[in-house]
Amino acid sequence: MRDDQGKQLPRANTLSVRVIKDVNTVLTAFRHDDLDILNVPLALYGEVFENDGSIRTAWRGYGYREVRLNNLKFLCFNMQAAPWGGRVELRRQVEASLDREAIVRELFRGKARAANSVIPSGMLDSLTASSARVP
Repeated sequence: MRDDQGKQLPRANTLSVRVIKDVNTVLTAFRHDDLDILNVPLALYGEVFENDGSIRTAWRGYGYREVRLNNLKFLCFNMQAAPWGGRVELRRQVEASLDREAIVRELFRGKARAANSVIPSGMLDSLTASSARVP
């Protein structure tokens, strides 16, 4: 593999992937150079990002690269429990009351996109366009 200037990029002989569920353990491991890459969990957004989504000063020394992924966070109703199971109107009212843009702005610090479907925006457009080219 080569970079933009055509220079050969180094190759790794091994790759280790660690799954660490505890946020504090992840943060400690990253700060002690036990992790090379940190996928910033939502619980650390306040630690890493300013309210406007920019990187906090304390984190600017780390190499930062933003990679947009199609991760989906959603609200789920326990349909086996009251009051959700038998009250479709209540579920609709909860859904209508969600301010998705405020959630993106306040909770995710602008590092997300509001979703109205489990299918990421633009995905159907690209599928439709590619299938239109097939004879």
